[in-house]
This record gives sequence, C-alpha cells and structure tokens, in this order.
Amino acid sequence: MPGDSAALESLENAWVQATASRDIATLDRILDPSFVETLSNGRRRDKAEALSAAPPPVGSTQQLQDMKVRTYGDTAIVTGTNRFSQSGQPAALLFSFTDVFVRRDGAWRAVSSHMTLQGRE
Repeated sequence: MPGDSAALESLENAWVQATASRDIATLDRILDPSFVETLSNGRRRDKAEALSAAPPPVGSTQQLQDMKVRTYGDTAIVTGTNRFSQSGQPAALLFSFTDVFVRRDGAWRAVSSHMTLQGRE
C-alpha cells in the first residue's frame, strides 16, 4: 500500500523513542503478542520481557540510520543501523538491526527483531 515505507520508518523511530522514555503504552501497541527479540549477545526475550526491560542509560541517544523497508503484502522487513551513543563514551556503538512486521487489523505490529553489534564508530 502507498505510504507503508514511511509509516514503518516512523514506527521504528517511535519504537526507539518509546524505549528511551519507557512509554509502555506505545511499546505495547508496536509489539505484537508473539514478539521475539534476539539481542546482540544472542539472548532472546519475548514481549513481556521487552516491556519490563530497564531503560537505556540516562544521557544515551539512539539514532536510526540507513533504513530500508521491504513489504510483501501484510509482512514487512525493515533493516538499518542503530547508532547508540552514551555520555562519557569515546565513540558510538553501531548495531545492525532487522525487524519483521505484520499488518494486523490495519496496523503494523513488530513480531521479530534481531540486533548485531557492528562495532564502534
């Protein structure tokens, strides 16, 4: 559908903002009940664990870069880089991410997320 790419990029940015501010209501809307996330250390967590996770450290920032959206009907894959900066650290960490969304009842919901540490900037 027209506008899906922009909607998914916006959703990705809302997800990062909601994580930083611990906006549980927004996270609950974005994450599907079946959500599974694979962290950069290989650990997996489900939606309940993601919702109860500690917020990022105070003073840290995340910036999504190089996002590419591919849609296949009611399924979408978003790839990109998450640039994570933390005060007092000499260089930002770069994480590659792949997020999978499904459209349910007219809304995109994240069903899977995978992060890999690329290294420092």
